[in-house]
Amino acid sequence: MELWGSVSFRSCKVPLTSIPISTQVGREYLENITAVGPRTVGSPENEILTVNYLLKQIKAIEIESSDAHKISVDIQRPTGSFSIDFLGGFTSYYANITNVVVKLEPRSGAKHAVLSNCHFDSVPNTPGASDDAVSCSVMLEILNTLSKSSDPLQHAVIFLFNGAEENILQASHGFITQHRWAKSIRAFINLEAAGVGGKELVFQTGPENPWLVQAYVFAAKHPFASVVAQEVFQSGIIPADTDFRIYRDFGNIPGIDLAFIENGYIYHTKYDTPDRILTDSIQRAGDNILGMLKYLATSDKLAKSFDYRHGNVVFFDVFGLFVLAYPARVGTIMNYIITAVTVLYLGKKILQPRNRAINYMKELSIAFGFTLLSWFSTLVTVLIVAVFISLIGRSLSWYNHFYVSIFLYGTAAAAKLILVHTLAKKFYYKNTNEQYLGEMFFDVSLLVWSIALVLITQLGLCSAFICAMWVAFPLLTKLLTYREFKQKGATIRFVVIYMLGMFIPYLYIMYLTWTIFEMFIPIMGRSGTEIPPDVVLAAFILSSTVILSSYFLNFIYLAKSTKKTLITLTTVFGVTLILVCSGVFFPYSSDSANPKPKRVFLQPMPTGGPPSPHDSCLRCLGESHQADKCHICKAFKPRTKKERDFRLKQLIMEAALSLVPSSVHRDSALSSVRSAPVAPTGPALHSDSAKDSRRRGLPGTSTTVAPVPVSWPEEEAAQAGADCFFVVSLIATDTSRAGAESIAGAHRTSNGSCTVHSGAARAVESGAC
Repeated sequence: MELWGSVSFRSCKVPLTSIPISTQVGREYLENITAVGPRTVGSPENEILTVNYLLKQIKAIEIESSDAHKISVDIQRPTGSFSIDFLGGFTSYYANITNVVVKLEPRSGAKHAVLSNCHFDSVPNTPGASDDAVSCSVMLEILNTLSKSSDPLQHAVIFLFNGAEENILQASHGFITQHRWAKSIRAFINLEAAGVGGKELVFQTGPENPWLVQAYVFAAKHPFASVVAQEVFQSGIIPADTDFRIYRDFGNIPGIDLAFIENGYIYHTKYDTPDRILTDSIQRAGDNILGMLKYLATSDKLAKSFDYRHGNVVFFDVFGLFVLAYPARVGTIMNYIITAVTVLYLGKKILQPRNRAINYMKELSIAFGFTLLSWFSTLVTVLIVAVFISLIGRSLSWYNHFYVSIFLYGTAAAAKLILVHTLAKKFYYKNTNEQYLGEMFFDVSLLVWSIALVLITQLGLCSAFICAMWVAFPLLTKLLTYREFKQKGATIRFVVIYMLGMFIPYLYIMYLTWTIFEMFIPIMGRSGTEIPPDVVLAAFILSSTVILSSYFLNFIYLAKSTKKTLITLTTVFGVTLILVCSGVFFPYSSDSANPKPKRVFLQPMPTGGPPSPHDSCLRCLGESHQADKCHICKAFKPRTKKERDFRLKQLIMEAALSLVPSSVHRDSALSSVRSAPVAPTGPALHSDSAKDSRRRGLPGTSTTVAPVPVSWPEEEAAQAGADCFFVVSLIATDTSRAGAESIAGAHRTSNGSCTVHSGAARAVESGAC
């Protein structure tokens, strides 16, 4: 059995004489890549300009490299197809997409390699600075740094700049299944983004290769990692996927997945610009990835990576200072030991004279029932508020004002919890000793978390470490304060010691909660129309409130009165609810410094038989819950291209008007439509499922993405309102694999791709791809 952890250890095999990365050079790379403009698959910007720039920089790095290394460059243009179980499942076909592959190896060559992966393509209408140009920039600078080092590497490092990730992971599939260097890869690092800048979070590892986490623990200078994020992401709650999945499933290679998560509001929008990425973010990512690549490229474990595949690992950073990591099987043993100690603590109270033991068991069961009742009633209350807000059309009022969610759902949850326990104290426990009640409800919280610890451990989830922390620290604190509380009650000294004992777990839970909030709040604005985002957020805030209040419920029974607290919470909730219902909190923002735009797809599409640009309609597809009302489909038959463009402009502006959730903002909505008529130039084939087609009153179709020739004067552009992506659809009827390939071939030029969706139209709408 192997147990390991680290605070500041470093492997002696990591070269120490290498040149540190230059953030100035890295930023220059970033500026130059994004200056090309949006880099959609199949476009000249993606297939020619960006590729030529990368090759030019790689050639310059090769010229200045040390004699200890050999650099090989290859341009791959794979063609292939694959099926993937993502958002309902679909089959993807691609042809002649572009990969730029660079191998850095010892002069004598190497049998084994570690892969570093990024992608240089972007979604339409965005510079793609964070997703994923900054990762390309970091990798170029790391290649530059490693190549100048005089220390030879033990293994090769392959840098893959893939050119078709946004088309749903096509380029990585083409590389790992067809490239001649793929067979030598033993591990990989994938650089991604779910936000713009900030810290890069390790949110996937393995599978079952704890030595990779160990490498991150030892080599990363600025750790930010959590097994909780890994299990949340792999549960499918987040409608997204990365190249990690391709390398894992099609290459059977273990790896580490990192992503920028800050400011996801402007992820996949035109605001994803290089000026929003701080130099510190480039420095952090560069230091971490460089350290890991050096560690892996000089590690004996890389050559025998399959020999170290023995179970999962529990890992989490402690406030960004260091990472704690240990094998999951060790965590299971620890969890059961903690549970056993809790059972001994509670068992000591049960092993009393029979009458006292029976009475304690009875009171413990009743207190447990009151706790469950408080949770259930709070859940019902908060969900009623969330559903009400959704029904009156005020969803996402907190999207641009995060504090609104706390004032609305947090205060409601806290007030209801306190109210239930206050009523229990006043009517049921009217003549019961307060100290006895305080100790009883502490024991209930301890019991609840012990049960949760056992259940989550049994499910094999590494996130059980949170429950272990939530049992071990309170139990230790209780044992330290037992004598003081028993003899003198809730004195100031008792409260101080109690708070100090609970400080670490509470601080960590708040740190973790904020990280999850930072990831999920922006996602709620692009999660589609199926699930009301207010319900999801309300449930999450409720869960956070229940967790944070667990070991403070006993103070309700120790306090003389909760009247002022209840009045304050109720007042804040009431005022916030009135303001939300009146439409004061507009969900979106056009603030140039911190924009939070609304996302919409406007889809001009033919209405007749054969594809024709002169017989079209406009359909509006929403990425957010509020856009569910806007399924506009208006036919028009323009006689000329100029008339067609003008009619499209009118319909787009009308669609934007209908998307404004409050009449208060309707007057300014006309000037809120952005002139962003950029669409994919590389075809991408989609088909609505029959269910989704019936819901919109449209026939089940396969559609091929093409450019949208819409333009209008710049002065009519706006700085607020709806962030629009424009997609033209050409009708096709054959959704089989062979049909997909023939349709794609008919519309493809030199580069292109297609995707046949089976029951996954929501992926097209939500932009999760």
